[in-house]
Amino acid sequence: MLSKIRLGSRINLVIVILLLIIFSSLGVVFFQYQRSEILSQLDERMNTELNDLSDILKLQNIERQKSVSISLNLAKALFIKTDSITQNDSLSLDYLAINQITKEQYRIRVPYWHHDNNILQRNYEFVDMIKKDTDVTATIFQKIDQGYLRISTNVPTNSGKRAVGTFIPNSSPIIQTIEYGNDYVNRAYVVSDWYTAAYTPLYVDGEISGILYVGIKELDLKSLKSVFDKRTYFETGYPFIVSSEGYIQVHPKGYNKIDIQGTELFAKIKKAYSNRQYKIEYKWPENNEGKEKIAYIKYLQSSQGFICVSVYTDELYSELNLLRVILLAGIIFSIIIFVAVFMSIFGRITKFITLLVTNMNEMATGKIVVSIEHSRQDEIGSIANSLNTLIKTWNEKIAFAKSIGNGNFGAKLKLLSKDDVLGNVLIEMQKSLQSAETEQQKRSLEDYRRNWTSDGLAKFAEILRNKNTDLQHFGEELTVQIVKYLGIEIAAFYLVNDTDSNDIFIEPVSLYAYNRQRQVDTRIELNEGLIGRVVSERKYIYMTELPHDYIKITSGLGGEQPNSLLVLPFIYNKQILGVLELASFKTFQPFEIEFTNKICDSIASSINSVKINTHTQELLYKSKHQAEALAAQEEELRQNIEEMQTTQEESYRREKVLNSSVSELRKLKSEDELKDIQQTKQTVELQLQHKKVLNELKIKENTSRSIIENSLDGVIIINETGIISFFNNSATKIWGYTAEEVLGKNVSMLMPSNVAIKHNSFISNYLRTNKAKIIGIGREVLALRKNGSQTYIFLSIIETKIAGNTNFTAFVRDLTQDKEIQDEQVSLTENIMAKELEYRSRIDNLEAILRSNNIPIPDNKQYSLINWLPEYNLNIEIIDNQHHNWIKLINNLHDAFKLGRAMKQLESIFDELHDYTGFHFGTEEKFMQNFDYDDYENHHDSHTKFFEQLEKFRNEYEKGKPQVAYDLMQFLRKWVHIHITECDKKYVECFKNNNV
Repeated sequence: MLSKIRLGSRINLVIVILLLIIFSSLGVVFFQYQRSEILSQLDERMNTELNDLSDILKLQNIERQKSVSISLNLAKALFIKTDSITQNDSLSLDYLAINQITKEQYRIRVPYWHHDNNILQRNYEFVDMIKKDTDVTATIFQKIDQGYLRISTNVPTNSGKRAVGTFIPNSSPIIQTIEYGNDYVNRAYVVSDWYTAAYTPLYVDGEISGILYVGIKELDLKSLKSVFDKRTYFETGYPFIVSSEGYIQVHPKGYNKIDIQGTELFAKIKKAYSNRQYKIEYKWPENNEGKEKIAYIKYLQSSQGFICVSVYTDELYSELNLLRVILLAGIIFSIIIFVAVFMSIFGRITKFITLLVTNMNEMATGKIVVSIEHSRQDEIGSIANSLNTLIKTWNEKIAFAKSIGNGNFGAKLKLLSKDDVLGNVLIEMQKSLQSAETEQQKRSLEDYRRNWTSDGLAKFAEILRNKNTDLQHFGEELTVQIVKYLGIEIAAFYLVNDTDSNDIFIEPVSLYAYNRQRQVDTRIELNEGLIGRVVSERKYIYMTELPHDYIKITSGLGGEQPNSLLVLPFIYNKQILGVLELASFKTFQPFEIEFTNKICDSIASSINSVKINTHTQELLYKSKHQAEALAAQEEELRQNIEEMQTTQEESYRREKVLNSSVSELRKLKSEDELKDIQQTKQTVELQLQHKKVLNELKIKENTSRSIIENSLDGVIIINETGIISFFNNSATKIWGYTAEEVLGKNVSMLMPSNVAIKHNSFISNYLRTNKAKIIGIGREVLALRKNGSQTYIFLSIIETKIAGNTNFTAFVRDLTQDKEIQDEQVSLTENIMAKELEYRSRIDNLEAILRSNNIPIPDNKQYSLINWLPEYNLNIEIIDNQHHNWIKLINNLHDAFKLGRAMKQLESIFDELHDYTGFHFGTEEKFMQNFDYDDYENHHDSHTKFFEQLEKFRNEYEKGKPQVAYDLMQFLRKWVHIHITECDKKYVECFKNNNV
């Protein structure tokens, strides 16, 4: 390993190691001594601080106990009198009671308490007076089955509200002491914190029915914080208090009520207390950013918590750190001086050798290195000269290789000698790369031409597959596509007209970008110009020197003559069918000419097919007409033959009876005349009957048209492409168009653009798939009137087919009046509610005037939304009581709406109704599950739907729709009546069979 280190560095390394060993040994000994002294002094100082803080807390605890005792005596003197509390069993109040320990909840009902003619429940006058006079918290408890309930208090919860409704459970030692008639004076857990507290029993009718409490928080945070803020150790050390449950109670930085139960710090505090230790080491905060600390702890029996004093380890050892820095600086300074002296002696030699080694290493890694400038004449100088020569040739070869890499195959390289292996290899590589580049360019060009040709053949093959019988359209489409694909500026498509074999000529079918006389010529002779020459010679002509003014390519800025011209024939089976003329500013490449020749062959085949198809259709048409004519002639000939046969037979018959008597001839003549008369009569009758039927049909048609024309609903008839063929008077009233303005036009003019797009797509989709989305289905849509306004209409469409033609008839009803009626109904509902609220306010004002004049107000139950009816009694006490309370909460919500209470008050009543409804439904469903009630699922579903509807009404009301309140009240009145009298009646027998 040492063999790889420089010589000078080896010497320096040995000296530095010796110095480090000497100074490090001295530093370690001195550092350990100082550390022991500092820790001893710190232990003594911190124990003294802990004792001082402990004494302060003990004195504060004694003061709290005295203050609580004095406050309890004062509260007794002010409150407790003989028979001072009276209980009214006829009136009761609902509470949601919460166990302050387990947080379990119960719905309970307690009787009203009166004290000096004042109701105690939720009356805070007395407890606030105690706090104001003595600066302690106070509470009045009322006995319940589960314990003692706070009915009046100024003890706060965690959220800062009064803790009314929380209760102390019967299992508490406080209750056990009070039940024996004794006072309880000790520390106690009150709602959410520890207090120095005093409890005394309250009597009603000689029995313990309540408790009076006063107390002070166990730790006076305000006074303690001022004491703790003044205590600092070193720079950032501080004291703090941790409860035995694992909460920081006092901290100079305000971290009160912080839970540290799951931290390593609290685990070490408990472990130290168990092992009777007074000092711990820990990291705070317990993450990557935490720092090491030392804490001294002491347990406080009076408050059952730990008082701690902590300091950061780095501050504790700050003096040692300073000493460590000084020692380290001395060692480094000595090393630097020694190395400086050594380098002044050996530096020049090692520097030059290092430079040589560096350049060689860089060359070994393939880097470009500059020559070394020097004036040395010794062996090291000779080495440097040889290295410079090597560097020069190395850099030249690198530059040569780089030029080749950049594609400069003409770069030159000077060989050192004929034996310069690397130079010869580089020159050979240059030649190989140059040859490969040429071949690659050729392959790329050939690939491009091949791909261009194959893509073009495929493209035009697709176009030719879609050919039709219209040669004009066929020629125009091909001309445009050829111009685009070849990227040229001008093209013309000609066909040979050989309809008349005696007059064959060339005629243009499609011209692209022409501006010369030929554009209007419709006839070119077979030997005329280049076009005629190509037809005659049946070979293509390619020219790059065009005659003056042969063709000009024009634009809005002027005209310019092209540079090249290509004229190709359409030949099929050695027959010339037409000519394709192409001109461009660019020069046509051989592969482009070859490609165009192939396309022309395919075009010729397609032209021949189109001509054959056209000729075949003409022959078929002529053949059809000739066949019809022959059939007619054949029929006429057949009739003539039949007439001749009949005539011959008649002549033969007459010849037989020629000798009959004249009377018989006359008789026959009379019979023939009679038959003629009868046939004439029948013909007249048939004509009259036909005329009558036509008149009846015409009357029915006119009647139907009149009915549709005068229909109250708009009627529109369109064909399968959306063209209007009928538009009645009611449609004119809806849209404002007359029938003459819309007939023959597309129905989309009657709809907004977004609706029209969907309508057309629906019709086309139906005709394609026969799946109806709008046919036979009525719906509301928007219509676009003539004046540009929009209105809602109700649209229904039916399909009719007559003589193979499909029509669609639309029946339209204007919803403008319906919308106005709906708006009037909403407005009327809002006005009714406003009047109801106004009348309710007037009634309340009248009641206030009557009360102020001591006039009794009769009890009128009609003010309530729901009155208790005899059929509501299920004779199940727990359910009937809940129904009473439930109806009362609904009536409270009804009264709040009528009185126009603020939104926050309504939300509170909504919440209370929602919670109690859930409590009531939960009670019913729990009984049903326990008793395996058969109809449980249906009953549960009805409860769920009620909640959903209640939330829906609430959300609508909060969105600013006051008329919803009226709908909600009607819903509650109807639902409660039906639910109790029908649904709840069903489970009465089941509940009673199970002793409920």
